[in-house]
Amino acid sequence: LIVRNPVDRAYSEYNLTKHRKSFEELISNEIDLIKQDYGNLSHTHIVDFTKDELFLLRKGIYVKQLIPWFKIFSTDQFLIISSDDYATKTQHVYDEIFRFLELPKYDVKNLEKINKGMYPPMKPETRELLKNFFREYNDSFFKLIGRTFDWNK
Repeated sequence: LIVRNPVDRAYSEYNLTKHRKSFEELISNEIDLIKQDYGNLSHTHIVDFTKDELFLLRKGIYVKQLIPWFKIFSTDQFLIISSDDYATKTQHVYDEIFRFLELPKYDVKNLEKINKGMYPPMKPETRELLKNFFREYNDSFFKLIGRTFDWNK
């Protein structure tokens, strides 16, 4: 499972799709909905992504998505990788995947990145708002998987 910094994931999705509202308007509305739906982390509400709704933020609340899986499968049956590591240490990540799958080491020949989105930078105050919003969810996610990623940048 490759996970991306939820702040960057949300902004990327926003920029890859057409919207009539600004990113800030959409996330403000979704934050309000999440507070109504989830309350706090102890609430066991499961997100249904099959609805015709925009889930810019909810898709990045990984802890809520993985808890049901971890009730069925042990955590050692999952390999969770940061998309940042995949982007910057691609062969190393492939080596980790092959080890996890008990496959022989293989040097991937073409590590070229394709379909890289290009869009304006996020407003600093928006990034800060989202870092604060996701902090509790990320901390719970890191505790659940037993490792952390540098998502506070």
